[in-house]
Amino acid sequence: MKGTASSRCARAAILAATAAALSAVALSGAGCGPPPPPPPLVDGVTDRTAAALVAGLEARRQSLDTVRAGLEITWDDPRFAEPENCRGSLSFTSPDSLRLRGHSAAFFTVFDLVAAGSDVWLDVPREGFTVFGPRRDQAWARLPLSPHALLVALLAHPCPGGDCLADARIERVSGELFLRGAFGRLGLDLATGLPVRFEGEGEDPLRIAWIEWSERSGVAWPQTIVIERSRGQRLTVSFGRVQLGRPVQPSRFERGEDPSREILTPAEAARRWATR
Repeated sequence: MKGTASSRCARAAILAATAAALSAVALSGAGCGPPPPPPPLVDGVTDRTAAALVAGLEARRQSLDTVRAGLEITWDDPRFAEPENCRGSLSFTSPDSLRLRGHSAAFFTVFDLVAAGSDVWLDVPREGFTVFGPRRDQAWARLPLSPHALLVALLAHPCPGGDCLADARIERVSGELFLRGAFGRLGLDLATGLPVRFEGEGEDPLRIAWIEWSERSGVAWPQTIVIERSRGQRLTVSFGRVQLGRPVQPSRFERGEDPSREILTPAEAARRWATR
């Protein structure tokens, strides 16, 4: 029997609701609904000094010893008609060892970024090249995957490897709370003290937004991170399952060598990307 129009609509509604529920479970990484609200970094945010707010940010950064996560990545560039999407995996070991791998639905590698020690290695199989250079090379910032930007986003801290917040001061603008310094300014949630957006300095300032903070293993973690540049390019990372404090083998940050790849410096890769 084909059934009435109302029964077909009812079945469609049930299927849609089921699909939405399954999607929510997949993104939360749990079988019992979304994660709980995040713990505040500090209590009484609006009455706290800059030093107290900075201490809350430092405490979260220091609590992230290791991270393993599944995620979805979207790269939106105004030069292209459609955004590019892929799934991915993240591995992190404090203080700054990072691996981010993107793969297609068929599990073909789209990119593989390894930042460990003083060097960064970015393999792009479909383009047939590998980018290799020192972490301090400023040209990395002109590529879609900047290791510095990723660490700032992951640790929710403007200077993952330094103490740029030591001289931060409080700035209030139209009811919003910021920490301001030579690094730029960091907007904080008035209830929790958690970062909501970062605005860097310079001609092409880095901008980061942290969206939907929740609790993961007792630590505040964002559901989505958006990294933007003034050129309108935007990298959106949506997290699925996040595991904190689980062992990450050192071999995870070893680079694979492929003799068939063309080797580019970060500056060469940035020029190629600009004319893509």
